[in-house]
This record gives sequence, structure tokens and C-alpha cells, in this order.
Amino acid sequence: GYDACDNRGCLRTENFNSPQAFQRCGQCRVVVYCGPECQKADWKARHKHVCKKVKEKRELMKKAGRMLQNLSDFSLSGQEVGDSQEDMAYVMANARQHPAVRERRRQLKEENIRPKGQAPPEGEDPDFF
Repeated sequence: GYDACDNRGCLRTENFNSPQAFQRCGQCRVVVYCGPECQKADWKARHKHVCKKVKEKRELMKKAGRMLQNLSDFSLSGQEVGDSQEDMAYVMANARQHPAVRERRRQLKEENIRPKGQAPPEGEDPDFF
């Protein structure tokens, strides 16, 4: 998708004809700016007060995503777990290497690969997302 500048009052949006992509804040990697002028103005006005917290929240979301991926891998592997936390930690950490998990990831990757210019499969609406 295309981003809108996060500087309040700026109405610029990134589009197909934009000379270059909008840039994200180098620290939190969440907010987006159309250029250095907007980044500086927003930093002074508000972003410097929230950037650190935004980065912490982003890191928590990434950690939660990894945990969910591990649970998904574990369920796909069909492995049994003992009663101890150590058993669970070992199985969760190694589920990604299970043959069933590796095969499913290969299938998903294959489904997402489509050469440029190739039409979508019959019945699939390319503009629907």
C-alpha cells in the first residue's frame, strides 16, 4: 500500500508516481514522512514525546508475532509434549525444523510466487485485498 505523511497538517500521500518512497522514523520504524521537513516539524511538535514508547510497543508486537508463529509451527508438527516447561520450550523451539512444518512453508512460499505479468488464477480478483 501507499503511505500518508504522519506529520499533522501534511496531506501528501505516496503514490505510484512518487519520485521516491516515503521514509520511516529511524528509531521506531512506525511513523512515515514525505520528507525531512515534515519529519523535523513532527519531531519537535509531538513525535519525540512518543517515539520511544512506540518502538517498545512495536518490539512487543514482533515478539507476540514470533510466539504465535511458534505455536502455529508446533500445532502443525503434531508433536507430543511432556509435563515440564523445559519439554515445551524444546519442542516449541524446534518445531520449525519438523518436516511437516518445512513442507507447509514451502507450499505457502510457492503459492505466493507469481512471475511479473502473469495473470492471477481464474476467479481471483487482483484488485481485492
